[in-house]
Formats: sequence, structure tokens, C-alpha cells
Amino acid sequence: MKSLNYLCLLFVLNSAFASDVVVETDFNTGRGILRSVGQQCLVYTPKHVVENSDGIYISSPHVKEAKSTILTEYPQDLAILQLAPEYQSMCSSSSWRDDGNRVRSILNGVKDAVLSFRKKSGSFTEYQLIISSKDLHTYFYVELKSANRQFMQGMSGSIVKVGEYPVGMLISVKDNIGKVLRLDTIANISKSVVDSFLSDIEVLAQNSKDLGAYKSINNNKGNTAKPKQINSGKWIFSGNITEGQTITKTIIAKGNTAYRLTSKKQSKSVRVGIDFISPSEKVIKDDDFYTGKDNYTFGYGATDEGEYEIRITGIKGDIGTYHFTLEEAA
Repeated sequence: MKSLNYLCLLFVLNSAFASDVVVETDFNTGRGILRSVGQQCLVYTPKHVVENSDGIYISSPHVKEAKSTILTEYPQDLAILQLAPEYQSMCSSSSWRDDGNRVRSILNGVKDAVLSFRKKSGSFTEYQLIISSKDLHTYFYVELKSANRQFMQGMSGSIVKVGEYPVGMLISVKDNIGKVLRLDTIANISKSVVDSFLSDIEVLAQNSKDLGAYKSINNNKGNTAKPKQINSGKWIFSGNITEGQTITKTIIAKGNTAYRLTSKKQSKSVRVGIDFISPSEKVIKDDDFYTGKDNYTFGYGATDEGEYEIRITGIKGDIGTYHFTLEEAA
């Protein structure tokens, strides 16, 4: 039974990094890589697969023939497709990884790779490859290890990976040598288009040197829920709370900023505790008071940038109300 469970787990892990989707037009068939950006689900695929086509249809193991449109094209034989909003959930199975940040070091030290070919049925086949040569940037080239196998029509757009890390997308084949567009190149040349879809918090997270500062982004890769937007330096929290209940709010701090919290006097008073939690899970300020107190005010400082949690806990009393205003003080 343990062996069976291990094999099932291995299949799930491997299939997650096969080419994400099948791309079909009236004239061509290829593959593509999904990428979730903001509230959009995008598809990278070779330009020659979709050019001069009126209809472009995307199929995954769970969704068949979702309609898409060409968002933009690049001379590196790359196109970005945009799926309709109702198919946004397809990006939950995306193989996209961290903008290909490890591609350069991997290609400098590894010769073996695998091409993962997604069939329209949803199953996949793997082809063992040898990385035969590489350009200074943009492309590298692969050959099949086995003389009994060959590249087939429709493979363009398939993911090439090393271990479980995707390093590129197969663009074309000539004389049984595959031309692969590097994943970091795809990220670089499409950056301006991708950035136009990012939410405010995703832009901050992308430019931050602290990978742990924006937990909601890093913990929800592939999640299609709308990311939180940044407020303009003022937040208002209000509602009901009772003893033992904890309510958590999140704010985005720019770092090296002071904040002031004011509690508006409530007729239904309840004793509450407030904890301010930094991105590194450190309690930087805590206090407790009755919400019936007249405009209780205190402040705290956010040294680091990122997402801060405000945890409001009912300590004593029946159900009561709270109304807090949090503002940047400096």
C-alpha cells in the first residue's frame, strides 16, 4: 500500500509540471504554459501556433476548449494569450515558477533535461533530453536521448524542465534538434505587459528584497482570489465582537512609518485586546481597553515593509462593538 501511495504521489508531482494546456486553432495545435497575473489567467505559447487564427481554444485536464484571445506577440516566436474571466481558475494548475530565476545557474551546470508533453486527454508523456548547446541568452537547444523516439508535430509550447524546475518552452524543431526559449527570457520580455495586470500589493512584493514580507502573495501562488489593494494611508475597522472572538485585519506598511490608532467611543462597550504583528510574526505593540472609552488613542511604528496583521480579541463582556481608525502619523 505504501508503494502504491508513493507512485500516486509521484504521478501528481510530475503531472503538475507537464505542459499546462493544449492550444488549438483552425490550422495548428501546440502547447502552452499558464501564468496567473492579478485577476487574469494568461497563456504563453509559440507565436506560430496561433498567428492568423480567428479562434484559439485552450484545453486542460479539467477544462476543454476554453476560448482565448491574443494579448500580444514577440519576435522570439512567443505569444501571450488571455483567457476569458470565467476560465480564470485554470491558472490554479500553472507550472510557472519565480520568473525563471534559477534558469541561468541550472543551464550552466546541467546537461540532462526532460520534455513534458501534455496530451489532449489530460495525460502526459515525458521525453528524456540532452542539452546540446546554448546561446549566450534567449535560447538553448536539446536533442532526444533515445534514438527510438522523435519530436512530433504539436509539441511546440511544451515545457522543458530539469528535475522539477521548468527552464524553458519548446519553440521549434529542425533536423531533430529542439529550440527552447528560456523561461527567464519569457519573463523578461513580457514584464511590461504582465506588470499592467498586477495589483498594487503584487507590484510591491515583486520589487521587494524581502521574500517573506508579503505572505498573502507568497502563500497563494496560483490562487485566483483577488489580491488586496493598498489603501491610501488610512484604514477603518468596525463591527461586532464578543469575548473569546479574534478578528484579524491586514494592512500594507511601507516601512519606517509611524501609525496612530483611534478608538471611537461605542455605546455597546466591550473590552478588547489589540496586537500588531510584523511580517516576521513579531508582536510590535499590544494593548487592551474598553471600546466605550472616549476616543482612546495610541501609536506604534512599522520598521519593515510588508503585510502587518492587526488582531482584535474580545476579552471581557457580552457582545459589543468597535470602531477603529488607523492612520499614518509620519
